[in-house]
This record gives sequence, C-alpha cells and structure tokens, in this order.
Amino acid sequence: MAEIALGAANIVLTKAIDILGNLGVEDGVRLYWLKQDIYWIERQMRFLQSLLKDADAMHEQNYVATNLMNDIRDLAYDVEDIMDTYMPALATRERKGFLSWLLSSINNIFCDSSARDFVMEVQAIRRRVDEINSARNLLNVTQSVPGNKLNVGGFAWRKNERTFVGFEERIKDLTLKLRDEDVISIVAMGGTGKTTLAEELFRLATLMKEDDSSTLHFKCSAKVVVSQEPNVKELLQDIARQVGLAKDKWEEKVEVNLLEYLTGKRYVILFDDIWHTQTWDNLYKSIPKNSENGSKIIITSRQKSVGLHIGGESSLHELPPLNPDDSRKLFYEMVTESPDTDLSQELRDLGDQIVERCGGVPLSIVVTAGLLSIREKTVHAWKRVLDRMGQDKDVSKILALSYQDLDFELKPCFLYFGLFPEDYEVSIFQLINLWVAEGFINLNRERAPEDIGEDYLAELIDRNLIQVCRRRFNGRIKSCRIHDLLHNLCISLAKKSNFFNTLSDVTSTPAMSVRRVTTYGDSITSFKYQTPKLRALFSFCREFLILESKHLGDFRFLRVLCVECKRISLSLPNEIGNLSQLGYLRLWGFGLRKLPSTLSNLKNLLTLDVEGLYFLLFDDVIWKMKQLRHIIFPKVRFSEPASHILLFRDKITRCKANMHWFCSVETCLPNPQTLLHMDGFNLKSHWLRKFTN
Repeated sequence: MAEIALGAANIVLTKAIDILGNLGVEDGVRLYWLKQDIYWIERQMRFLQSLLKDADAMHEQNYVATNLMNDIRDLAYDVEDIMDTYMPALATRERKGFLSWLLSSINNIFCDSSARDFVMEVQAIRRRVDEINSARNLLNVTQSVPGNKLNVGGFAWRKNERTFVGFEERIKDLTLKLRDEDVISIVAMGGTGKTTLAEELFRLATLMKEDDSSTLHFKCSAKVVVSQEPNVKELLQDIARQVGLAKDKWEEKVEVNLLEYLTGKRYVILFDDIWHTQTWDNLYKSIPKNSENGSKIIITSRQKSVGLHIGGESSLHELPPLNPDDSRKLFYEMVTESPDTDLSQELRDLGDQIVERCGGVPLSIVVTAGLLSIREKTVHAWKRVLDRMGQDKDVSKILALSYQDLDFELKPCFLYFGLFPEDYEVSIFQLINLWVAEGFINLNRERAPEDIGEDYLAELIDRNLIQVCRRRFNGRIKSCRIHDLLHNLCISLAKKSNFFNTLSDVTSTPAMSVRRVTTYGDSITSFKYQTPKLRALFSFCREFLILESKHLGDFRFLRVLCVECKRISLSLPNEIGNLSQLGYLRLWGFGLRKLPSTLSNLKNLLTLDVEGLYFLLFDDVIWKMKQLRHIIFPKVRFSEPASHILLFRDKITRCKANMHWFCSVETCLPNPQTLLHMDGFNLKSHWLRKFTN
C-alpha cells in the first residue's frame, strides 16, 4: 500500500518542479543545487513506484517484502513532509522584485540553518533509498515499468447499473406478497443484494396507478438508509420531506407532525439496512399503523430478529446466495461486452472456477467481474486472478483483491470513501473537489481536473466498487455511495497504510504519523490532539466545536477541513488564515455568523463551501481570493421556523438590505467555475462578465 504514499509524494514533487520551472535564469543559477536535489528525489520516487508491483505480489507470503513496502511508504510520506516544509518559501514569492527578495532573504532561508537542514534531509533520503535497494536485491525484485490502465476516453458508464439476475421470480413473488402483507422484511447477510431487491420492489410499487391495483396505489412514498448508528430525527425529517410535509412542519416537532400528516394516507416507505430493533421502535412512533388504508413498509436487515420484530414471521423473506446457474449468468453478463461474446472453453472453465470461489454472493461476483472486464480476456490474466482469490470463499479477500488491482492514482480515491459515514450519499461535485484539494488529481493544463476526476470515478463505477445513487437531468451522475462491506474494507486498508484514522484510533497512533482523521456520530467539544502532519480533518457529528480551538492554527499541512454538524462555534478563529496549504473548506451547521478576514490569506483554497450555514454575513473577503474555483454560498432561507426568524430577524433584514456587498468591490476573479446559490436579484452585468470561466 506504499503506492498511496508515493502518489502523494509525487504530486508534491510535481508542484515543486513547477515552481522551479518558473524561476528566471538568474534565480535558477542561484538555486541550482536545490533544483538538482529535487529532481533526484523525483527520479527516486518514480523508481520506487516501479518496484511496488512485484513487491506487492510477494508481500502476503514474504515478511521481507512486507517490510520493504512499509519502508517505501514511510519514505514517501517523509518526502512529502519535507517538500511541504521547504517549498512554500519559493511558492509564495512574488515574481515582481523576486531578485531583490532573493538577495535579501536567500541567507535567511536557503543558506542558513534551513538550507543545512534541507541538505541533511536529502542525505538521509539517499541513505534510506540505498537500504531499500539492498532489500530489493535480497528479494530479487525487478524493476517493472509502471503502467497506466486508466481509461480516460470519456465519462461513460457501464450498461448494467441495475442487474436482477436470479431475482426475477423473487421480484414477482414479493410484488404479489406486498398486496397481502403490510410489511415486507428482506433479511440476509451483507452483499447478497437485499438493497437491490428492495429498491426494485419499492420502484414497482410507486409506479402503480390507481386503476392498476387498488391495494398498490400510494398517495406518497419515501425511502431512507438507516445504518448502524442512525440519527432518528434526521431520518424522520428526510421521510417528511419526501412525502411532501411542509418544511416548517418537519424542521420543528417532526415526530408529531409526520404522524399527523401520514394518518389516513396510503403510503409506502422503504427502510434500508436496519440493524437494531430499538432503532425501529424509535422510528415507528412517528409512522401511523395504517394497515386499513393499505399502507406498506419495506425493510432490509442483516438480522432475522429485526425482521421478526417489525413484521412477524409472515413478513420475512430470507434471501439466500445465488444458485450456481444464476451466479454464472450474472458473472458472464457483467464480464463481457454482450451476451453473444464468444469465450474459449478454457476461459469459461476458469470463469466457472472464479464464480465458485465467490460463493453465490452477488457483490463478490460483480466486483470480480468488474476487475476482469478491464483486463485482456486471456487465460494468463484470468488464472492470475483465480490464484489470488484463494480457496476459502472469503468475501473480504475477494473485495480486497479488486482494490489491489487498482492503479496507484485510483487507490487513494477509493479509500477516500471510508472517510464518510456508512451509507453516506456523496455528491460527485464535492468528491472530485476533495480529490483535487488533496492533490490526487494534478492541475493538468491540458485537461480540467474536474474532467480527470470524472474519469477516475467512471473507472471505479466500471469496476462495480461504487454505486450510482442519483443522476442529473442530462444523465450525468449527481451522487454515489459505497456498499457497507466495501466501506469496512476502506477503513481496514486505510489503517494498514496509514492513509487515515478514525478519531478513536488517534490516541493509539503515533501523533507524528497521523495524516487524516475522520469522526462520525460522536459529540466532541474540541479537537486537541497534537497531529502536526495532519492533511485532512472530517467531522460528521451532532456537536463539534473544533472551530473554537486555537490548535487549528497549528495544522500547517492541512489541505481539507470538512465539518458537517448541527452546531458550529459562534466564530471561526483568525488562526484559520495560517492554514496555508488548505485547498478545500466545507462548513455545515448552525452558529457561524461571519467569515474572518484572514480567510483571504489562504492562497491555495480552491473550494469554499458554506452552503449549509444559516444567516452567514459576508464582507469582501472572498473577492480577494483569486485562486478560488468553486464558491457555494448559503441558501437564502425564508421558511425558517418562527423561533429562528424572530431570533435572527435583524440579521435577515441586514442580509436583504446589504446584498450590494456582492458587487460593491471592483474585482476580477479569473478562476471561478461555480457560483452557486447567488440571489438572481444581484446579478450585475458589469461584474458578471469578469468571471470568464
């Protein structure tokens, strides 16, 4: 898994080389030694990357190979830290008057203790590279040329986003059963297709017209994903929104208002992935018992006891693994271009063995088929996959195999899904901008990084590692999520590779090695851990007051800050302006009133997302940030609960009265591609024409 660290180090090195390439002739002469050291490091990183393929194939059976990969990973992370430490001095210099700056400060930066420190760091890197080469020779690992299997020809999606092989008869039977039963409980182990089956049943039910069947015509419908640690109130609010309850009714006293609204209505609601009976008991207090009106409830769960508790024995539908014939049909449908694709008998024999190893688990079958669909259809390629699957029909091992087959550019993109809560629906816009901010996507001048990000996402979907949730009106993907078994895999692999830690692991991990932290479900008063090399911090909590902490200014390497909570501290500390590497800032919740002026110091910030903040007041701070690509403003909310309107009436008035802030500053921002949720009343041609991108 060292390739993740190598990818990060290579990205930083690319930035450093770009900086050096922009130096003038005189500058280049003065900093010749610096350029040579950086070019040498860059060559070594490329070289180490080329060793990983064979070392990775050996590491599961070879202790020395495992150590070799760990050494490469640690070295790459250290190189990233070194470059992030020494390069900002060059990156922030002004081209105008640079020579005078160089003459006055070269002794203070590159010719004093900092210069000596950098030289010593490079010497230490050279020694560690020599040690890695010694281990490589001991293992007889040869240097292979790193390939690039990414298909970047366009944003195309596989034809089979909805596959029902083996489910056809079950769908018919359950549709008939839905006429007679008030509750349908689909229970099975993870990866067997419960959600696929339930969503198709729900879709068919909502399509029914009154003249089709008097028992399957519904006035309203909703579907929600429950998961292990749900927020019951948020789930009820989501249901209320979907069934059509007025916003002011579901933001306050949703439990009472939803119960009253649904009483007497015929509804169908899908509760996907319920883990505990107590969760259902809390939810069902707001769902009326409307069996006499023909209302229906569909649930999925891994626990049979949950299904029995909710709907009784008659509601149960236990979903077994696919039989051998359906397993093979699903596999070949997914792995070939069309059902008529001709495969040799030898390939089919191998394919049948691969299907058998999947144990009839649809998720294992489609992920393995996704892995093979991008390979050449040769006996050698398929046999190698079969050999790596092992003999024990272990679902987690099969899923991990698909991860190992990813190109190094895609591995961190896939692991990133583990930073979000289980069953979290991720916006594609948000996800790709996070990848860009982290540096997983180089700011290639030939292609927009957003386009490259879409190609990366297309590859993950083609491999059936990511599920499409919603589409836009033009067919493009709007949001996606990851299966919970793959989510668990992301967390497990991230811990092994030190890609990220959950908050509970931070205390047991050496502080100097923590690079990303995520937390969901907990209530935290502040983040006070000493993690000086932190690159990303995510919080999905009910209460999280990190923004009050003065420690925020200590995270000098932080690139991503994403906070989604119900309450954020009343002020954002001025220290946020010290986060010189920050590329992505997302704030969501109540409490924050104004952005500090020091925000304009964030010269690397590409995405500013404050959509989820209420009553935020702006000044001209953001119009000084010429590097911004995406600006998402708060939605102007005039349907707030009465208590909120009374509390903030003066601020709403000020917002309406002072909306001229947007065009009061003469500015020209060359990079913005997105200005979202701007009040159309404020669109002025004399500044709008300045946003050329």
